[in-house]
Amino acid sequence: MANVNSVEYAKTITNPPTMLDPWQDHGKLRVAYGTYESTSTLAVNDTITMFVLPAGANVVGGYFWHDADNSSTTVDIGDAADPNGWLAGGVIGAAQASLNIATLSSSASAVIGTAGVYWVGTQPLAAAQTVICTVTGATWASGKTTRLVMYYVVD
Repeated sequence: MANVNSVEYAKTITNPPTMLDPWQDHGKLRVAYGTYESTSTLAVNDTITMFVLPAGANVVGGYFWHDADNSSTTVDIGDAADPNGWLAGGVIGAAQASLNIATLSSSASAVIGTAGVYWVGTQPLAAAQTVICTVTGATWASGKTTRLVMYYVVD
């Protein structure tokens, strides 16, 4: 039976050991959370500004939730420079949607369901990032609730 080590663990058992960054070992987990209660319809390419992630944040997971909506309703999550940098084309659809943010690249795909799919970013954000949700696919109906949470480590 083979016994192998993660890159991070291997650094800690070398002589002398290499110190890991806080986001890799015993960092403090922080949460950014935003809720939007719609009072009117949102058209394709409309955006919702949810919160700001601080410079140095290393996102380790996230979760998006939205009430049932139109059958072809989708969402992108990112920032002004890369609107789908966190999630591209997450399907909301006619049933209540629960989307786990599953990657750090703009080629992200949504993972539908309640099981956690989390990842560790490879490097902290170089600058603060204002996180937005962009309406894609179809208009979002009025009277809907949208929630986004992102978990990150800075120290």
